Amino acid sequence: MYKFFVVIIIHCFLLFVPKSLASFTFSSSSYQASFPSKWSGGTATVELDISLQACWFFLGRSCENSLINDSDFYSIGNLNTSQIVFSNGSQELNIIQSLVFSHDGRSFDLLLPSSDSGMIFDSGSLSFVTGKLELTIQGELADAALPGVYTASVDIFGMSRIFQWLDSANVNVDIEIPDRVRVSGLKDIYLPSGNGSVSSGWVSFCVFSQGGSDFKLRAYGSNEINRFVLQSSGGSEFDYNLMIREQGRNNTRKTITPNDSNFIPLYVWKGADSQNCSDYTNNNMELEVKTAGGANSLPAGVYQDTITIVVEPD
Repeated sequence: MYKFFVVIIIHCFLLFVPKSLASFTFSSSSYQASFPSKWSGGTATVELDISLQACWFFLGRSCENSLINDSDFYSIGNLNTSQIVFSNGSQELNIIQSLVFSHDGRSFDLLLPSSDSGMIFDSGSLSFVTGKLELTIQGELADAALPGVYTASVDIFGMSRIFQWLDSANVNVDIEIPDRVRVSGLKDIYLPSGNGSVSSGWVSFCVFSQGGSDFKLRAYGSNEINRFVLQSSGGSEFDYNLMIREQGRNNTRKTITPNDSNFIPLYVWKGADSQNCSDYTNNNMELEVKTAGGANSLPAGVYQDTITIVVEPD
């Protein structure tokens, strides 16, 4: 009797599936940058180095010992779905003009609508590489902000183009809005001829103070430190008064006592939150020069004085 034996050979094929075929990593999950402390307005840019790594590989290897001798393309953008603003907890500033990431000759504004072609970079290395993040502000938009430290928080992301391995990092940027004041828009004043009391009428000018906060003022003439006096080239002279008020508000009018060194607390007004009062179309201050009379006994001629006005934050 013959016996038949059937041997069944089972072949088992194990398929190795790597956990990932691509990688993107920021070197840090958070970054910090600050504008220079001496910033005093106008457009300004702060720069920050961002280190990242992107590659693709297999067989469980890392970027550095990848068997694929090439880096990966990657894209980068910002995760903020709303407008990025600077805030001090009570006031927000929408002053960011651009947020540009650049590497190896390519750059892209992360505030613009994203597109694959516009945001894709080649790291050029299997190791960490450094790109540059530049945040630019329009400083004139901060004139209405009260002084203080403001912070903007930006969340950026990056991913490999293959399998989109995602990583993100937070960038905090600080800017200190200083106490600033500025007086401008003053012009020469010509008094009408006359024997009695004469007046220049109210002449407008601009005093800017950061955020429209209070400012203090002092003034003095060049002929005499302790009094306002008009003098001729021959040495004749007569006194005049200087009055200052907020635009159109006579209840804020002050008769100024000349002072070349110390501020008098009495002379405090609110400033404008535009550095030039909207191109001097909305000046916030006025002055008037008025003589007391008595010029009829003086020799004919041109009488003049130069007034210096000094302002400081209150």
